[in-house]
Amino acid sequence: MQAWRSFRDRRDWFSHDFCQLVYETWLFEAVATGRIKATGFFNDPVMRKLWSQAIWIGPSPGQIDPEKEVDAAVKRINNGFSTHERETAELTGMDWDSNIDVLTREWETRRIVLD
Repeated sequence: MQAWRSFRDRRDWFSHDFCQLVYETWLFEAVATGRIKATGFFNDPVMRKLWSQAIWIGPSPGQIDPEKEVDAAVKRINNGFSTHERETAELTGMDWDSNIDVLTREWETRRIVLD
């Protein structure tokens, strides 16, 4: 766990000091050439910051005791310390919105099949 903490720090540094800067440069050029429409991007620095925000999540560290880690994630969500989106990304490296889309489709299919 200590090593993973160090890896995460390096990953955070890389994503903030490299990936984010490349993304902001790309976005600036895309808005300037009209490929992306971003209202207020050039007129308001707050709007530019909002348009430029990104969350950089890398692979998850793996789990030593998945049951305890999921229970802890549920407690963080229920107590407002975290979100479904963040916990999904950190536990599995996946996207919560995509998971919900797939689960909805699966439950709908299951409901049709079982009826």
